[in-house]
Amino acid sequence: MKTIAFCNQKGGVAKTTSTYALASGLAKKKHSVLMIDSDPQENLSQAAGIDLYNIPAATLSDVFKTEKGEPGADINEAVIPISKNLDLIIGGIEFTSADLDYSGVTSREFMLKRALKKLDKTYDYCIIDCSPTLALITQNVLAITDKIVVPMTPEAFATNGANMLFSWISVMSERLNNPDLDVAGILITNCRNTNNANIWLEGIEMLAKEYEIKVYKSIIHQNVAVEESQTLNQSLFEYAPNARATKDYEAFVKEFLKGESK
Repeated sequence: MKTIAFCNQKGGVAKTTSTYALASGLAKKKHSVLMIDSDPQENLSQAAGIDLYNIPAATLSDVFKTEKGEPGADINEAVIPISKNLDLIIGGIEFTSADLDYSGVTSREFMLKRALKKLDKTYDYCIIDCSPTLALITQNVLAITDKIVVPMTPEAFATNGANMLFSWISVMSERLNNPDLDVAGILITNCRNTNNANIWLEGIEMLAKEYEIKVYKSIIHQNVAVEESQTLNQSLFEYAPNARATKDYEAFVKEFLKGESK
């Protein structure tokens, strides 16, 4: 199973939208895909149509209770079928206080890794939506991640914190004993056709060149269809197959898979 995480400590850069788009796009191409919503805000779960007041399965938070010696759930009880070839596991709102809750757990950065080893079902891809923090749960994600996609929106302060993020990923690769952990590329999201956006695009390109990181050629343009699809709890491919953002994400999925085949 190849694991891809969408990570950026800056909020509002379409991490959730891009996670769902890549996962549903891969599923559409007949790959078996598991999504993990590791963000306690649970926006990915909502976008996938889950009623957060009546979650139809266990959460990772329930599974992780066993790490503290408490009665908990089996990881297989947390798998929710979303559509053909696409399943979801919800982290849980309790992850808001994870750093404190699991302070006494040995090797707590590897709780997710230990849990996923017990999955009965096999997948081609695991696509993970990270919270906009670099705290414990994100560290758990990076411990199992092969490649990171960093969404960036070309706007003021777009590159703020990026230096820290890229340096932190390098440190985590060693600390988590995950030498394969690397940035697959920067994905431009919410892009507008303005002079200001073009200025910030140049800034992102300069940053990528400094760190020798690829910028995906596929650019995701700002499009009302994204917000509308989320309101209706549908994937972009299902709600608006001909919308500009949908076509953009289709191009990204194709570019992503092309990179995978190299």
